[in-house]
Amino acid sequence: MNQHKWLLGLLDNCRFDHLGKKTHGPGALSVPVYHSPRRESLDNYGGWGSKGHAPLQGVIFVEELSDILAESLPDLWKLGNEYVSGSLFHKENMDPEKPSFVPADERKLEFQAMVSEITGRYSGFIEEVFVGVYKREPEKKTQWNCRREEITPWLPKCVKFVRRCYSTLKTQCGKSSVEALKSVQLSLEDLQFLSTRCLMENAVEEIRNLYQNEDWSKETISNGCVITILPITFETIAIDILHLLKDVIGEATFGGEKGDQIQKEINDLFYKMLQAVIESLEHLGFPSDEELDKISVSSRHHYGSFDSKEDVHSMTSINSPARDERFLIVLSCCSYLRDSVLPKIVSNYQSNGHAGLENLLPAFKSEIMTLEDRIFNAYVELKSGPLVSRIKTGMFAGDFSWSRCLQPTDARDYIKIVILELVIIHAQVFSVSASFVPRVLSRLTEILTETIYKLFKDAKGKYTTNGIIQVHQRI
Repeated sequence: MNQHKWLLGLLDNCRFDHLGKKTHGPGALSVPVYHSPRRESLDNYGGWGSKGHAPLQGVIFVEELSDILAESLPDLWKLGNEYVSGSLFHKENMDPEKPSFVPADERKLEFQAMVSEITGRYSGFIEEVFVGVYKREPEKKTQWNCRREEITPWLPKCVKFVRRCYSTLKTQCGKSSVEALKSVQLSLEDLQFLSTRCLMENAVEEIRNLYQNEDWSKETISNGCVITILPITFETIAIDILHLLKDVIGEATFGGEKGDQIQKEINDLFYKMLQAVIESLEHLGFPSDEELDKISVSSRHHYGSFDSKEDVHSMTSINSPARDERFLIVLSCCSYLRDSVLPKIVSNYQSNGHAGLENLLPAFKSEIMTLEDRIFNAYVELKSGPLVSRIKTGMFAGDFSWSRCLQPTDARDYIKIVILELVIIHAQVFSVSASFVPRVLSRLTEILTETIYKLFKDAKGKYTTNGIIQVHQRI
């Protein structure tokens, strides 16, 4: 049929035209060779994360190619059905005795071959745009050479164009076209899979690097705890990605092996997002040596520590807290992430039709609790060290001479300082999260008690009345 060749020519010319315009420079815009009333104006091109950049030529090509197929193939389909049924022929040409007579089965196969050639060429052209976007494929050559970082924000738009084309063809060509449109359906599924993978991997990388943009502005949440913007930003990214995936996948339900593959990919990548936020929080709590050089003076300066020998005027160019306050804030972020953010994300995950994440949650909770324990222990070690040292120094200064003690009239200075330091620690912990106070003070009390016990256990000599009073006072 002439219309078959004409449609193939339209597809070929569309590709040739856009490849030619691509040489004008990346992202160069052009006037489409095929005008469609459904074509989106350039003002309405909005790619997720595209930051207002103009769409790539390959993206415009995908839309135009899809519109050509959607608006032209239905006419060919109707014409082909009439050709197969014989309604296009005069009665005399339908005589089996005529040399020009073509049996219905042969006409059907001929028409199917025409449609397959058209849809196959469309699918091949679409696939060509995205060759090498996810991974290098040396065996496949392409003139588009779209870079992943450039094309990824536009993938949802490309999915929309191909889905719109497939939906139009199914509607206008009827149920009998399902098999003929199989290659278009597969192109749509492959593009949905590619879009899902690229978008989620970009989100994983963005979340993993959130700590780099941390400005340590404090956010006070409903229960009075102090956190940074990091867990809130993570929640926003995760929920935005879920909504975006809903747009990308649409109402499609992938069955069988393909469906299992896509759902497993989504689960695995989403779990990587959860792991990425733990990595980012770990960077906040335990910065590298280079980052440590930028940290401001110890928060003892802010809380009036008796041990501070640091220059109280030394400040850095960034608003980074000292190690002790940093530990507490990151610990609060971990707690907020586990108790508040995670349930919201799981709820959104399930409401968007995904399943299987619940099987991965125990492992995630275990990882974040491991980080919490590590941060808590680091904070306690940081705070208990000076207290233990002061107690040992103060008690050794008395030489454990309980038999020569005078009647005590006041507590030793080191005892007062230790008590005041504990009050300061209480205030610091309470200022970040009141719920941490019992756990921190209980652990510090255990450490100090164990220290005093060991010191008295090794002490020898007789106790006078004054010595006993002195011992009780120190304990």
